[in-house]
Amino acid sequence: MKTSPHLFAGTVLNTPGEIWRVWIAYGDLLLASQDDTVAHKAFESAISLAPSQSECRQLIAQCYQKRSMWEKAISIYEEDTCQKNSPSVLAGLALCYKKLGNKERALFFYKKLLEVDPLSIEGMVNLGDILYEQGRFDEALKYFDRVLDQKPVMVQCALKASRICAQYQKLNRVSSYAELITKALSMNLNVQQTKPETLANVYLIIGHEFDKLGREDLFKNAIETALILHPNLLS
Repeated sequence: MKTSPHLFAGTVLNTPGEIWRVWIAYGDLLLASQDDTVAHKAFESAISLAPSQSECRQLIAQCYQKRSMWEKAISIYEEDTCQKNSPSVLAGLALCYKKLGNKERALFFYKKLLEVDPLSIEGMVNLGDILYEQGRFDEALKYFDRVLDQKPVMVQCALKASRICAQYQKLNRVSSYAELITKALSMNLNVQQTKPETLANVYLIIGHEFDKLGREDLFKNAIETALILHPNLLS
């Protein structure tokens, strides 16, 4: 049985004119319990009581996102003209356009996000990923490097950066990314998001680059690691 929103009144309301906050609190609870449809109705009730409150609109947009209703979410974000340059709105718009396959619009909004929040990891990672998928490797590498400057254990960024540098024969940089990946593996950070065969292939690439550099010790370690991760890699 669902709790009535009015039970929140004693703790949420500051003044009777802020009844919309009760609906926000109720909607938040429903959203946390994965009841997106009823949460949506609660946030709509909040908007009807406080139509100028951007918080309500953004929460409705999030409900649409959780239900993969990307166009609906975009329309809600775009209605919120007061907050059109807030990081949460820009990130929401970028994600929706990315999910719809509109990579150029996604790039536009992720770049806008970085203008507002230059340290946004979400913005940098997604810009790097989209540019990488488009074959714009030089641009992608700049964003991956910015991510790794802040979070050197971001394995996926280091993997893609190492592939780019291997392609361009930037062997010393491949070596530095290999060290980052090895450190992340030893710390067991973010590695669970990466398939073993993917890591194995990257170590194979890195191993060949070490071989070109004449670093037989590092070449051997990289190949051994690749085979541990994916024993049938060379078969």
